[in-house]
Amino acid sequence: ILHSGKTRARQTAEIIAEAMADAGACVARDGLAPNDPTAPIADEFAGLREDTVLVGHLPFLADLAARLVVGSEGVTVVAFRPATMVCLEHGVGGGWHVAWMLRSDMLDG
Repeated sequence: ILHSGKTRARQTAEIIAEAMADAGACVARDGLAPNDPTAPIADEFAGLREDTVLVGHLPFLADLAARLVVGSEGVTVVAFRPATMVCLEHGVGGGWHVAWMLRSDMLDG
């Protein structure tokens, strides 16, 4: 679980790690701040071979999702709101797609 190092992202990453029973899995990572360029992370993710969770901020996460799914930032591929979770899968042939998403307003109570 990679997070930006900002307090809210770290706290969220810790909650996710606890739910996954892997409290040591949280790592602060440069390059996930709201206005950081997405290319370095997108390039790194092209070679990933294991599941990875990113906890960050808008507009970075929206831009990264757009870059991975359609190859261009500035396109809305996910209706992000605060506390949105999105699962992107790396498919055969190298492309990415949205496998699922969950926003806090979709949950009961």
